[in-house]
Amino acid sequence: MKEIINVTAISEYLYCPRKLFLKKIGGKREPPNKRMIIGKIRHDILDLFGKNEQLVVSDIKNRIEKGEIKKMYENLVRNIAGEVFFRNGRMIESFKIDKKELLAFLLRDLQEEIKLRVDSVTAALSLGYFGERLWKNLKPKYITEMAIISDELGLKGRIDRIKIGDEIVPYEVKTKEVIYETDIIQLSAYALLLEDKFKVKVNKGILQLTTGENVIELTDEKKKKVLDLAEEIRNLKNAPPLPSSFKKCENCSLREECFEI
Repeated sequence: MKEIINVTAISEYLYCPRKLFLKKIGGKREPPNKRMIIGKIRHDILDLFGKNEQLVVSDIKNRIEKGEIKKMYENLVRNIAGEVFFRNGRMIESFKIDKKELLAFLLRDLQEEIKLRVDSVTAALSLGYFGERLWKNLKPKYITEMAIISDELGLKGRIDRIKIGDEIVPYEVKTKEVIYETDIIQLSAYALLLEDKFKVKVNKGILQLTTGENVIELTDEKKKKVLDLAEEIRNLKNAPPLPSSFKKCENCSLREECFEI
């Protein structure tokens, strides 16, 4: 059986093969920081958001306005956030994270997630669906934080958002303005995982940046590069050379360990 390579490891390998070597072969771990903790909390909230959304939608028994639907989703986020904050209380305190500020940030950050759901629910309500039938007839339907593992491909990943309608489209959500090769590789890897799971062709992905959505064509060539990079990582035995530019090293948490190799 192939060694399962995480899609994030492929992105790390593209960014700095030496850092991935330190983590994969050297067993080094990055110390937690505030950004990592906030990212973990966001992912935990989105995970529970996806798991509880069906209950919220199925509870709608009559026609309601968009504003009410939006409030239902925002309340879901608030309730989930309270639970996640409680679970991560020690880390939140140790990094002096303000819960009110974090909740306000998360509600702003998740507005696009909420809007997409509100539009789908509104459209299905207009067709006369309610309760369980409403949930079953959402088109398109969005799934957040879907984890997929493929023994056949030797890959695993957690996809930010998946649109399921006439076609299946993976989304990668980034808080930045520029597209990098790693983003395209990530989306190509997610396309491979979705193709393996649902047995359909995935031809495009959406890279959502702070500047808007970017449609990325996911070709067979790009998907092959994912598999080639995964195989390189499986065969990684010796430390790659130091980078030609040390700009990436300036804020690297494993810089000292790297220079000791």
